Amino acid sequence: MPSIFIRHPQIGPLEIQPDIRERLKEALNHVASGGGLEDLIRITSTPSWWGIEATSTWAQLLKEACDKLRVPEYGGSERVAILFSVLQAVLASEPGPQTWEAAKCTLLNSIDIISGWEHSSIRQWHRAEPVWRQDGHYFTNFSGQVREIIGRRSELEERWDFIANSAEHEYSPLHLVLRIIALVCIGDLYKQSPAKFPLSIEVALHEQTGWTTFASWKWQQRFPFFYRRTKWRPPDVLCDPEWLASDLVASFAEREGFQEEEPPALLPPDLETQWRQVFGHFAGQFEFVVESELRFGEAPEHWFEFRGRRLRWINRTDQEESVLIVPVENRSDPELEHRLALRFLSVLAFATGHSITTRFALITSTHFIPSIHQSRRRGAALYKSDFDPFGYGGDSESLDLPLALYREGVSSGSVYYSFLSFYKVIQLAFEEHRDNIRTWVNENVRCLGGEVTEWLKEEGIPEDKIADHLWESGRCAIAHVKRKPVVDPDNPSDWRRISLSVPVVRGLARLAIASGLFGQARWAAH
Repeated sequence: MPSIFIRHPQIGPLEIQPDIRERLKEALNHVASGGGLEDLIRITSTPSWWGIEATSTWAQLLKEACDKLRVPEYGGSERVAILFSVLQAVLASEPGPQTWEAAKCTLLNSIDIISGWEHSSIRQWHRAEPVWRQDGHYFTNFSGQVREIIGRRSELEERWDFIANSAEHEYSPLHLVLRIIALVCIGDLYKQSPAKFPLSIEVALHEQTGWTTFASWKWQQRFPFFYRRTKWRPPDVLCDPEWLASDLVASFAEREGFQEEEPPALLPPDLETQWRQVFGHFAGQFEFVVESELRFGEAPEHWFEFRGRRLRWINRTDQEESVLIVPVENRSDPELEHRLALRFLSVLAFATGHSITTRFALITSTHFIPSIHQSRRRGAALYKSDFDPFGYGGDSESLDLPLALYREGVSSGSVYYSFLSFYKVIQLAFEEHRDNIRTWVNENVRCLGGEVTEWLKEEGIPEDKIADHLWESGRCAIAHVKRKPVVDPDNPSDWRRISLSVPVVRGLARLAIASGLFGQARWAAH
């Protein structure tokens, strides 16, 4: 009777006896007594070929698996130990479902190690920068600020996906173990019921001169003069490593338990009634799509009071950006409301330090559901619903222009335009008097802390020349082309120099606004 297991060395097909259960038990006992797998692998040679003897096939399979499990080195010995434990459970069980149940129980008890999750970089990342899920959104702490993010998930979700992928991916350590279990089950079934295997079907164990890939065995069918890959499988699902992977993942999910999706945040039942009372009498509304990371509270929207006018801020969702709605008294002349919206956004930019841009806007009749929408492009920074941006003196008209310049600085995608916008705040505070600017900058730049120390060290700037450096190598180099130095946007050195300077000039602009240089009461440093 021909065997189901066929090796394919250069000399031609080589039948391998289906005694994998007995040979693996022999190998495990040999290792347990202090021997090495190499002792069980015998080499044979002919004038045209040399390779591993047929009787050493299953010992070579085990050695090949151990070598693969030891890579990467970190955790390798643990993975090999788990393989041996799984095989001991398999070989101690009767052929049939008991074999898989014993193997599965052992695998589930060590799933984090054999899957690679325990030592994975993604697990270490989550331990250093945790991410949590709340109301369908994902959040992390960034410099003490709760930020909503896109592109990352909670550690729980990442772990489940990692383990499932490891079970299903052909080249992962966990799937390698499942393939060996399937080979044992194929051998058991073939010895018990060889008639269930068509004569043209075989399990191909491939090799090249000097190395083997037995663990990557394939089902194939004999055709005239060649072999064809096939999707044929025995009637026993235990012979299919893909089924074993799916069953293992299902048992893992059952053991770990499920977490149901949180219900979406709903609009308060009386919100539309409140809206009619506050906004319903206006002639129209100015709607702005706001691209920013900001969210205020957990509710779908938040209302602000700004300069005697109630404004609607509709929080961004998983699909769409935020919307700012300003009620309009005269739809034919909305310039006042347009200016009010931009002033409000400038206050938010300063109060939070986040980029805020408006891509497009429209004026419509007054209605509860916004007419304007834009697909979401980035994550979010979450602020509590009682956050008060006007603790910064946002109602002071003397701050309108400096706050507008500051918003342009934090929202610009160009480091050069950001630098100019921030520097203009400083120039505005001193009405462009160079000497006053020089004195104030040199006296106050140290208030910015560590980033200035690193910048001075990097650039090698004397402390009494900081203001001159920002003026000549920053402001003038960006704004003029007839005097040296001149910034070349395509020069990486210029880009790096200005990029390092932007946090410094941004900090100075913020200090100028917060310290009362524009006539308002001194604000708390924030």
